Amino acid sequence: MLLLLAVVMAVGTLAVAWAPALGDNRSQVCRDRGAPYAPPYESWQVEAHQSWLPLGVTCTWSNPTNGNVVRQEPAWGPTVLAGVSFVSGLAWIVVVGWRRRQQQPTA
Repeated sequence: MLLLLAVVMAVGTLAVAWAPALGDNRSQVCRDRGAPYAPPYESWQVEAHQSWLPLGVTCTWSNPTNGNVVRQEPAWGPTVLAGVSFVSGLAWIVVVGWRRRQQQPTA
């Protein structure tokens, strides 16, 4: 049961982090977020990619005329949440398993 809960939490965290980059209109999430340092012009090409570390969507703007690139990494919030959830779930599984093993009658 706890393993199922851990899997559901992991899938949910990935879905929240990556959902904006899925589908036909992937780069729209980057346009909505905006560039971090300099606003790209309409002629710039936008690409969205799923990122493992940190979890989320990485946006890359590139200027087709001179090759300038602006890259924006996702925030670390979903990665920290996934890590804390994973470690907490793993610790819970270890504690419950250890207690059940201690409660088993010896032959």
